[in-house]
Amino acid sequence: MRSQMVTRIYICSGLLIISIQTLLSAGVVSRQRFLASPNLYVRVRPAECSRTKLVIKLEGVDRRPDHLTISIVNKDDGLTELKPTVIALAGDEYIWSGLLSLGDFTLTVVNDKDTLIQRFTNLKLVEQFQDQESRLIQVRGGKDSLGVRQASKVSEDIAIPALNNDEVMIHLMLIGSDNKLVAQYIGRPISSWRVTVAEGSYKLVLVAYSGDSRPCHVYSKRS
Repeated sequence: MRSQMVTRIYICSGLLIISIQTLLSAGVVSRQRFLASPNLYVRVRPAECSRTKLVIKLEGVDRRPDHLTISIVNKDDGLTELKPTVIALAGDEYIWSGLLSLGDFTLTVVNDKDTLIQRFTNLKLVEQFQDQESRLIQVRGGKDSLGVRQASKVSEDIAIPALNNDEVMIHLMLIGSDNKLVAQYIGRPISSWRVTVAEGSYKLVLVAYSGDSRPCHVYSKRS
């Protein structure tokens, strides 16, 4: 009987040691997995004129790669606004600056081992134009057969002033009285912009670019 009890004690002790070793090994594996799965953080900052600056940071890695490949897709329409682009490590961060529309986006970051995805918005960048002296646009709705003004949205053609010959890209923003973006256009210079908005007063912001990385100009009311 005594020998059986001693045998059971040895067996239980052996099982306990194996269990502890298993837990420790699992803890090490979990820690290794955590360290191998970096966390992606994105800060949005204003850049020149209406450009967007992204400050990208990787945490949870032993060593940050010298370069990352990023791409940006507009969440609303699914269009790619930035094709795969390589950016370099600057200190402990990666910085990209360029022209995006204002909206919600999905950022994809690829390094040697991982593909990371993070969402961001740059809509708050419109706030920098709140005090901009810009042209005011009055949009008035039509009337029905009884002479009552319609409350539905109205299509309006807005005349766009002529630009300098070297300005090849424009960013038009129509901002409501609540300082929120209502409509926008990014593309080649145009002489007329058709928008469909509710009746009211709006501020028209016109930003002209001479090239992707060349000087830009925000037109004021007197420009």
